Amino acid sequence: MGNKTKAYIKSEVSKLKKLKAKCGSKMTIAKLKTKEGFENLTDEVAQEIIEQLEEYATIVLKQLSRLKLLKPIDDDE
Repeated sequence: MGNKTKAYIKSEVSKLKKLKAKCGSKMTIAKLKTKEGFENLTDEVAQEIIEQLEEYATIVLKQLSRLKLLKPIDDDE
């Protein structure tokens, strides 16, 4: 692995850490109920929505990772 590839990976990890620090906390039932349109949900429905959002996010991230792996990273960049 070339130095530029390692530098690229380090920069991407750094970006992810900054994003995690910014958005770090998970969605909770209380937080969901503060959003417009979700105020009157029961706790059971709110929990189901949160689980569905987490599953959707996992699917999206897996697909993005898969597509990223298909795209070669040039050491010359």
